[in-house]
Amino acid sequence: LSPSPAGQLRSNLPLVTNASSVATGVLDLAAHRNETALLLVAVNTVQRPVLRAQVDGSALDGFPRSGMAQVYGEGRSVRIVDGVIVDSFLAVEVHVYVYEAAS
Repeated sequence: LSPSPAGQLRSNLPLVTNASSVATGVLDLAAHRNETALLLVAVNTVQRPVLRAQVDGSALDGFPRSGMAQVYGEGRSVRIVDGVIVDSFLAVEVHVYVYEAAS
């Protein structure tokens, strides 16, 4: 996992699942995994900020019920509670959550 010169996120991780219309009805989700990490990509698809959006990873195989995930490129982490991350998004903003399973 690394940023490309254009600032795009590149990954050779296989696509696991796609979902849409989580609690707010404005987020699109995609998940990718390898042997050590699960990436959950959440996109705000509307032209307005969304506060306290529920990013629900609970239906994804291997996504934890609780723990912490790093937010790629943002220098912060978020709490996972009951398989859900609560986070805020600017208009059309993307967050990539990285959950690394303990070895």
